[in-house]
Amino acid sequence: MSELHIRLGKALQGERQAKNITIADIAANLKTTESTLERIEEGDLASFQSPVYFALHAKSYAEFLGVDYLRTMEAIREDLGELNDVSANGVAAPNGVPPVTVAPPVEAEDRTKNNRLLIIGLGLIFVLAAALGTWWIVSSQSGPDAATQIEKEQTATDATPVAMDTTAGAPAGDSVALRLNLVARGSSWVSLIADGDSAYSRTFAPGDSLELEARRQFIFTISSPANIDLKLNGYPAKLTDRSGRVSNVVVTPANVRAFTGGAPAPVQPDTATGENIDGSTTAPESTSVSGDSGR
Repeated sequence: MSELHIRLGKALQGERQAKNITIADIAANLKTTESTLERIEEGDLASFQSPVYFALHAKSYAEFLGVDYLRTMEAIREDLGELNDVSANGVAAPNGVPPVTVAPPVEAEDRTKNNRLLIIGLGLIFVLAAALGTWWIVSSQSGPDAATQIEKEQTATDATPVAMDTTAGAPAGDSVALRLNLVARGSSWVSLIADGDSAYSRTFAPGDSLELEARRQFIFTISSPANIDLKLNGYPAKLTDRSGRVSNVVVTPANVRAFTGGAPAPVQPDTATGENIDGSTTAPESTSVSGDSGR
């Protein structure tokens, strides 16, 4: 035995008794035997396999009681005047006991690096989850219904009449070049566009009529041409092709005679004097629609 270990044992024993803790309680918590703790309190260094084993058991015992083992050993050695052997950490080691080296703390730089890698990893996981969620939403909304809707929109676009015809020969200014008179003798669906801004698209019933004017062109689509009486500039007009259909037919001042059997285009007023070319005056005509226009 040595005075150093005896004093250490007495210090641990006094702390245990002050806290009213039994050796049996400590042995159960430290997973060791009561005899081991008793030998530590007696400072019996020789009963241990080596001084290292004594130091390890004594340190665990002290930590359980809340005692700083190394500082206690240092205080005892200082009191005994035995501060000759100093460990690598600057803490005195007892005679015959190898210095206990405490591992240095992890450098702050290493901790920062590890935290940074963790944040980057979590960010990548979040981005991947967001991308997968977006893909699932787009896929779930791109089924047959979406394809059908796109097909309908495309069909509607294809059915739109051809853009405005700017054929040479259209009159200048705001003068009326084309006059239309339509009377339905039977049921027929009619689509009509006048100068690109007056559109009719509806089913005409027997007796329905329509009067309309245009400066540049008319575009016709008629499902049952035989049920529609049509006049252009006061002359009966025939718009059917060889198959008997009327589909996106464009009528302009330049080609109106081709649909009216050679009937002349209407006389245009002189924009400067307000008189017709032949010297007469032309009273303005009003546009009227009878029945449901479908605008």
